[in-house]
Amino acid sequence: MTRSSTAAPAPLLALLLLGAFGCGESRPPTMLAEYNVLVVTPDPLWSTVSGVLDDSLGVRPFGLPAEDPLRLTQRDPEAVTTSDLQRYRQVLVVGGTDVSFVADALEGSPAAADLPALSTTRDVWVEGQEVTVLALPAGADEAGMRASLGEVGRILHAGLTTWTLDRMYAGGTHPEIDSATVAAGFGLDVPGIYDWRWASDSVLVAASRPNDMDPLLRTVLVTWRPLDETESTPESLLDWREAVAATAYEGEQTTRRDPIEVSEVTTTGSPTLQVRGFWSAIVDAELRGGPTLMRVVDCPEQGRRYLLDSWIYAPNRGKYRYLIQLEAILDSFRCAP
Repeated sequence: MTRSSTAAPAPLLALLLLGAFGCGESRPPTMLAEYNVLVVTPDPLWSTVSGVLDDSLGVRPFGLPAEDPLRLTQRDPEAVTTSDLQRYRQVLVVGGTDVSFVADALEGSPAAADLPALSTTRDVWVEGQEVTVLALPAGADEAGMRASLGEVGRILHAGLTTWTLDRMYAGGTHPEIDSATVAAGFGLDVPGIYDWRWASDSVLVAASRPNDMDPLLRTVLVTWRPLDETESTPESLLDWREAVAATAYEGEQTTRRDPIEVSEVTTTGSPTLQVRGFWSAIVDAELRGGPTLMRVVDCPEQGRRYLLDSWIYAPNRGKYRYLIQLEAILDSFRCAP
């Protein structure tokens, strides 16, 4: 599959789609969240497209039930309205080159001679909107579409991630936490909507604010020890978290040892041990629990080994977007302020 430059087809696509669907002069703000995606594709094609997209877009966070983080709404090109098109930040157009607006959108594009072809552009009906067009060869079947729609899935997931983090950091980072971490000798970008406290001289805890209507809680903890006092192994990481959680978190959290997922990430310039797992606790006579994301980061210039711990309490709801948020906060960790 060939993915064309986003710059080349953008003017054509904007003019074409605006003309095809009769968009008015006003450009209202987008009303629906990024996880809502409008799919403009002929009705006969939708059953195949939806089946392949469901496989491509579904996620299964470690140890958790499968989730569909993106909600798809389909409209036939003959039935879609201007109102539909103005309500979505992400629009996907799928069809064969026998569909006139697909063919016209690719005219003059390097992708036009190599089908299936994929092109993207922004700000067609509303500011901040991304429109993706997938042109299929004549007679494309499910097997032929699977690779192309897999790439579409990656584009839509990237849009979801961008929107999720833009929302989280809409108010910037927390100025008091910024000052506290600088004084402590490291850097961490925590959203301004979080509360925070020092649980001890070397244990910083930041948490989102729950309320009576919504128990959702996201928590990030940073602590450290001298570099030579703790091994960098999954077992020592879990032991360290268990010791810190006993006093830093409500309800004397238990760090579960099974199941866990061990990996390495590189966010500070060197390989970093990462462990995904689960926590549980009794709070107000109620059993609670959820996923954890933990890392051990070495900062030799400081002589420190840091534990970064994060966890979610989100009963009866999907957790994928919240895991994106916590991972981004941990990714922002810096040995130097």
